[in-house]
Amino acid sequence: MAPKKSSRSSAQRRRRAAAARRASEIEEQQLREAEPPPRRSLFGRIIERRPDPGAAPGAEDPAPVVWSRRGLLTLVLIVAVLQIPLAIVSALNRRDLSFAFWLVYTLAPNVLPITLALSCLIAMPLARRLARESRNMRVLETLGVAAVVYIFLIIFWGSVSGSYGGITDERAKQGGVIASLALADAISLVGGAFVYPYIARYLSPSRRMRK
Repeated sequence: MAPKKSSRSSAQRRRRAAAARRASEIEEQQLREAEPPPRRSLFGRIIERRPDPGAAPGAEDPAPVVWSRRGLLTLVLIVAVLQIPLAIVSALNRRDLSFAFWLVYTLAPNVLPITLALSCLIAMPLARRLARESRNMRVLETLGVAAVVYIFLIIFWGSVSGSYGGITDERAKQGGVIASLALADAISLVGGAFVYPYIARYLSPSRRMRK
């Protein structure tokens, strides 16, 4: 009889251990389900694509599509063209400085970036049509492009200004200074168009979820 009792007690211990493991697994699963979703950056929430109302229930929302470099280069090219009327107005108000100087000065970082931001917002619909992008950029996405370009402008305009000891009215009349500032504008616009996709993809919600 003793061996039978020992066998029954051993089976009971195994059942209790299995029940304990099952209860532990259920508890862990409940804790995982109760955990809040990973926090997304503000920029990630901005560029996240909203669910398609016509999509089938349970279908995964595709990752946000960042504009191609062709589209972004088209955008900054239109932004550069939009500086022409601003330069004309400035040149008419101050005739002591050349139109060429005002053309490059409209993007100067010591000027409020409102001009750059508005230029990007105005240029975006036309850039989408010309580059045949699949969607419009959201307002804050477009402002993100302007912000990246503005950072480049601060860096390169600061470099040019430092090399000439400041941009005074006298230096603003020199062709070499104007050419250097024009180069700073061009590098900043093109650099922003090339760098922005990396920043957008790095901060995208889909990439952070994969982590």
